[in-house]
Amino acid sequence: DLYGNPLSSGSISGANREDLLRYLEEESRKRGINPALAASMMEQESNFDPSIASRVNEDREDEYRAAGLFQLAPETARELGVSNPLDVRESIRGGLTYIDRLLTKYGDDPILAVAAYNAGPGAVDKHGGIPPYQETEDYVRRVTGSFEDSQGNTINRYEENMRRFGVPFPGEEEAPVDEVARAELVEEEAEDTYELILPDGSFM
Repeated sequence: DLYGNPLSSGSISGANREDLLRYLEEESRKRGINPALAASMMEQESNFDPSIASRVNEDREDEYRAAGLFQLAPETARELGVSNPLDVRESIRGGLTYIDRLLTKYGDDPILAVAAYNAGPGAVDKHGGIPPYQETEDYVRRVTGSFEDSQGNTINRYEENMRRFGVPFPGEEEAPVDEVARAELVEEEAEDTYELILPDGSFM
């Protein structure tokens, strides 16, 4: 347990993005997954918003195409044992379990694992690499490489997360996590203060 579990086993009322990242890091390291990769994927999937759900029908809240921090589809969630993908802990554990399976399938190649998470393993297998889909190519670039934002600034979330979690770059020794830098990065990313109402009625 690197920092203690910031999300208690009971209510997660009061948890914030920093708590999400700490819990994500703890669960990632348990599975041997690079937390920088997991955090970059989670940001692309949900922008750290656990309440996001893509509804099949806006009038039916119990029907969705994908939901939660890792945007798990219903069939994927069931297969992973996730009963409620809008639950923070379940979504993180389920998403990481799926990422772990993809990394194992593709020989720990993060590029192929990320592509398969977006397009599906079948598409990656069919094309022998990143499928030639614009959405998937953009997704892989945004998760693992650099891209330009609407103001023309070059962004590389993967490198930012490597620094945040103290993950060494090739040829470097693992560095201790800089808690000040971590807090500054979280503060920079937070556009404003917000509260989310979770399915159990608690606030986040």
